[in-house]
Amino acid sequence: MKTLVPLLLLTISIHVLVAQNAEPVESISKGTKFIGGSFSFYSTKTDETFQYTDFLIGPGMGFYIEDNLAVGGFLTYNFNKSEQPNTGDFTSFSGFGLNMFLLKNYKIANNLFFTLQPQLSFNFGEQEYSNPFQNDYSSFSFGLGVSPGVMFFVSRKFALQTSLGSLSYSHTRRKPENGGETSTTNSFGLNGALSVSSFSIRYFIW
Repeated sequence: MKTLVPLLLLTISIHVLVAQNAEPVESISKGTKFIGGSFSFYSTKTDETFQYTDFLIGPGMGFYIEDNLAVGGFLTYNFNKSEQPNTGDFTSFSGFGLNMFLLKNYKIANNLFFTLQPQLSFNFGEQEYSNPFQNDYSSFSFGLGVSPGVMFFVSRKFALQTSLGSLSYSHTRRKPENGGETSTTNSFGLNGALSVSSFSIRYFIW
C-alpha cells in the first residue's frame, strides 16, 4: 500500500499532461527556484489488538546553482504511534528534523527526469511509553544518505518527485528521561524501489 499513493499520483499526472497542450520541460536552468514539500501517511489496524499510525510532513525550498543541479533544504515533523486499543497501552514518537540536500536531474524524456539526491539530516525527537516500567527518552541523530528517484512535471510550474529507495547511514544518541545510561546506535540502510513511501510536490519559479 505504501507504494500505491506516489505511483497513482504519477499515473494521474501523466494523464493530465497528455490531456493538455503545455510547453514541455526539457531542462531546468541555472537560477530556477522551487518551493514545495513532502508528505507521507501510513496506518494499519488489526481488530482491536493493534493499531499503528505514521505521519510525516516536510516543507522546503531549493535553488538551481547550475543547469539541472540544485541545492536546498527542508524541515520535517514526524509522528508515529503504536497502540493496543483494547488495553490502552501505547508507544509514541514525535520529532523535528533539518535536512540539506543536492538534487541532480537527468532527462529521460520531456517533462520526465531521473533524480539523484544526496542529503545530510539532523533530527531531534521524544519517545513516550504508557507502561510506567519503560523509561521515556529523548534522542538526537544525524544521517547521510542518497536517494534515486523520478521527477515528473505536471505542468511547467508544478512537478511531482518520488524516491525509489535509498542508501543511508545514521548515528543516534538516546538519553533516558528518568536517569540511566545514554546509548548510541550506528546503522546502515539499503532500501529498494518497493520501499517508496513518500512524494514531494514542487512549485517552480523560472
